[in-house]
Amino acid sequence: MNKEELIKVYENVREDIDRKYYEYCGETIDFPDHDKMREESRRFKAFGPTEPDDRKYEDFPRTLIYAENIDFVDKALSWADDPDMAVLNPASPSRSGGGVRNGSRALEEILCRRSNLLYGLTKYAASDTGLYFTKLGCFELIWSPGVSIYRDSEYNTIKKPGKINVITAAALVHPSLNLDLTFEKNQEVTMKKKIRMVLRMAIKAGVTKLLLPAWGCGGFGCISRSEERFSRDA
Repeated sequence: MNKEELIKVYENVREDIDRKYYEYCGETIDFPDHDKMREESRRFKAFGPTEPDDRKYEDFPRTLIYAENIDFVDKALSWADDPDMAVLNPASPSRSGGGVRNGSRALEEILCRRSNLLYGLTKYAASDTGLYFTKLGCFELIWSPGVSIYRDSEYNTIKKPGKINVITAAALVHPSLNLDLTFEKNQEVTMKKKIRMVLRMAIKAGVTKLLLPAWGCGGFGCISRSEERFSRDA
């Protein structure tokens, strides 16, 4: 789709959110727990500005990690209706849905065009512009339980919406890199704390399956050789 078509999809999603239902082949389908999802969306702060990095190791069984080259919203839909599952929304720190209102194509925008997630995020933002009343802080996130995915990868509505839990958090924006393309030390420490913030939110919510799409690897520029170390000791 071109930019204008993507903007039209967003406008249709906003109409669906406002009226609390969508249409599929002439049938009216209500969003399950639509108002409950917004009501139970919570904004959390994980670290204070001077708080030490309190690394903790819990006595968990060995974590299994799988990497797949797949549309992450399709994957989330395949896991839908599992209360023990959550998806990371790679978010903008300043605007709910990022550039979804302008037809942008990044991952947060795709998720917001395929679900009612914006209804939860705009609890903390102006509904017209999407700007958060206060930007998501470096160690802040939004937990939105029971978000409904109701559009396929072509943005067509589907017969049965799938409910997912969403963790909305922003990666570092244009982190400083060394000449060898590794993160500068303070930037690396900050990004690791952000990673732990997401993992701890999942633990707090009782999540045992966490879907992690690429985070900050597009316009935010969080791609460096440091990623090799993140996988070992983050």
